[in-house]
Amino acid sequence: MTKVHSLPQAVPAPSWIDRRIAAWMLGALKQIEGSSLRMRLPDGRWYAVGNGNDGALVTVMIHRWELFRRLLWYQDIGAGEAFAEGWWETDDLPRLCMIFLRASTMWTSPSLVRTLTRFPQYILWKQQRNTRRGSRRNIAYHYDLSNDFY
Repeated sequence: MTKVHSLPQAVPAPSWIDRRIAAWMLGALKQIEGSSLRMRLPDGRWYAVGNGNDGALVTVMIHRWELFRRLLWYQDIGAGEAFAEGWWETDDLPRLCMIFLRASTMWTSPSLVRTLTRFPQYILWKQQRNTRRGSRRNIAYHYDLSNDFY
């Protein structure tokens, strides 16, 4: 069996918006207490937060700058999808989840950014109202009601 090694791909420079979102999120991570979190950014720089009082050190390797934008828009679902797509990896996923669960108030506190990121989701939700027309559209979207299946 032969092993195929891919050459490292050059990471494109982050867009202006990705730089802003990354800076904001990395700044918010400074509030983490108890554990230590070490992240390697897509450009190879390292970023560390936390005081390590519980002795835990978790390393996160971020492969795509777009991860921060996805986290901002879709929070935990975005993190899971990005993990499955290989946008980031960690050496201790359960401990990383515990770190963020302990710091959950940091992510759920009301803020202008959180309100702005929830607004597009609210609009999409409102468009799926349960009127006759909306129900017809939702059913057609989620179910194959044609005879092809039978």
